[in-house]
Amino acid sequence: MLPALLIACNQCDLLQYEVKLVEGEKACCSRCNALLYKNTAPHYNQEIAFTVSAIIMLIIANMFPIATIIVQGQVIDATLFDIIQTLAMQQQNSLALLVFITLLLAPTVELLAMAYLLMQLKWGWPKHYITQAYRLRLSVKTWVLTDVFMLGVLVDLVKLTPIVTVKVGIAVWALGGLIILLTALSQAFDTRKMWSQIDFHST
Repeated sequence: MLPALLIACNQCDLLQYEVKLVEGEKACCSRCNALLYKNTAPHYNQEIAFTVSAIIMLIIANMFPIATIIVQGQVIDATLFDIIQTLAMQQQNSLALLVFITLLLAPTVELLAMAYLLMQLKWGWPKHYITQAYRLRLSVKTWVLTDVFMLGVLVDLVKLTPIVTVKVGIAVWALGGLIILLTALSQAFDTRKMWSQIDFHST
């Protein structure tokens, strides 16, 4: 018989023994009543829905303009690729690379890694490279700065409004949706549930 595992509270660091829960139950800290873990059905339907929706939002954000600027009758559409290309043409290579990594590469890698994890967990595929995929997701997650970019875009649009005519593009709404979906995905994905499904002797 395996000994009971210990779990530390995220709020007060109290060590407590894990107990088995029936589906739908949750365990709370005996000292501060913070949530320790919960037992949810391993369907992953919600996580998959968030991931697929986030991928769609990311594609839309890259295909459509962030804003349309009208200057003396000339219409200029600004997409993410246009911004990166303009920065590179102005010899701002470091900034162009940073925008590419934080807005395109990092979100794409994070979502693909999450999709790989969820497909293996949902349909019981062999858990090949699942730990590597999880580490990859964690490593690139800190580089996803979509919310910071959105704040900068909104500030710039407000400043440009008195000078030129600015129309907010579809990509702005897609990036906003992407931020919400990534946050919801992080909250919905239960790491403890994932590790409990993995047989490390077979990976």
